[in-house]
Amino acid sequence: MSFKRPFIVLVSLLVASLTAALPSQSEVDPPPEPDRPSATQQPAMLEGLVDDDRMEPRDLLDRTPLIRAVQEGQIGLVREILSRGGSVTARDRWGRNALSHALARDERDMVDLLIHHGATLHP
Repeated sequence: MSFKRPFIVLVSLLVASLTAALPSQSEVDPPPEPDRPSATQQPAMLEGLVDDDRMEPRDLLDRTPLIRAVQEGQIGLVREILSRGGSVTARDRWGRNALSHALARDERDMVDLLIHHGATLHP
């Protein structure tokens, strides 16, 4: 019995010292993310790509402006990109094209528009 008491005291002291050595939550929080365009700014960003006639620049996820416009649900911008020759066959990093993204969003008008311009799910 006499061994049990000092052991509990030792463990309590050890836990207290480890807890005191841990950083506070504010010290562990990750730094804020860099400013990203909001959902309302992204269509404007895509429109700039269309205005500049740079139809196939890719972002870090290998998405074209057409794929990004589909993901944002911007059917007017999708029409504009298609009218300027945007590729319906281009695929992103995961092998998905604009049609597969439109289907995932259940955007029936956009799906019809893409199919009208020759989009298919398989190459």
